[in-house]
Amino acid sequence: MPKPNLGHLSKIAINFDVCAEDASLSPAQRSCLAKEFLPERGADTLTVPDAPAWRLHVAHKDSSRDLALVPQSDALAPLVRGQVRIAVRCAGINLRDVLDTLGGQPGDAGPLGREGAGIVTEVAAGVEHVAVGDRVMGLFPGAFGPVAIADALNISIAQLAGKISHDLDLSGDWWCAWQTWKDGAPRIDTHPLRVDQRGELLQLDADRAIPVEQGSYRWRGELRLWDSEALIGWYHSTEAAVRSKGTMYFALHPHGTHAWGRWVGMSYDGPVVTGWGAMARTQEQAHQVVRDLVDQETS
Repeated sequence: MPKPNLGHLSKIAINFDVCAEDASLSPAQRSCLAKEFLPERGADTLTVPDAPAWRLHVAHKDSSRDLALVPQSDALAPLVRGQVRIAVRCAGINLRDVLDTLGGQPGDAGPLGREGAGIVTEVAAGVEHVAVGDRVMGLFPGAFGPVAIADALNISIAQLAGKISHDLDLSGDWWCAWQTWKDGAPRIDTHPLRVDQRGELLQLDADRAIPVEQGSYRWRGELRLWDSEALIGWYHSTEAAVRSKGTMYFALHPHGTHAWGRWVGMSYDGPVVTGWGAMARTQEQAHQVVRDLVDQETS
């Protein structure tokens, strides 16, 4: 691994022109920021420890001259539920790191480095939305090193930026059930469905319920979540010999456990056909919801 270059640390001094306009800093503090991060050193590199994991550390929090690389065994500790291990590829220095290094951060602020990006090398139980090999970015405690552990928060970049906020997580494996017909004979088809949620948009990928010659087909679609209570979208067949396509409207249970509503679209039995539909986490629940809706309509 190449040796870290202190020149990269020194370059952050150019950002202190902005910091100098911060009314919360005294004139002495502003001057100190610029001077302390352009120290005179005899060497331009730090010594990398003979250890699989290390981090940047400041021995005395009053000067960047005491920066050193130290072994970081915590980064190799067993993961707990909801965590991921990351091979760090880059990390960002912010004002908090600077103040902490200079002793201006009250209390124990933890290890230097809080923002980074890298590649996931290990995931713990309970992590479903990222996998080994995924490129990720976020808040990594102790990011100034080759390895870091982070909590895998199930939020999108848009949510992290504060543009979208949803409490419901609908991603994962579901089951769909549909009231449908083939040659005039009514039936209820159930089939597995994969849902990938990104903010308010849900991407759908469904398998067949039965062989295609019996009237089922693979399909894809989208649903948009409205006010955490309704799902509205479309679907289309991905089978070359099947032209079926249409729209869907579902009412969503407040806890996000299942949804029910109607589909309207082109089917084997006509260009405009409609029926009841449902989504649930189990095949049995999806089928039962549609069965109850059909029975209520015919009673």
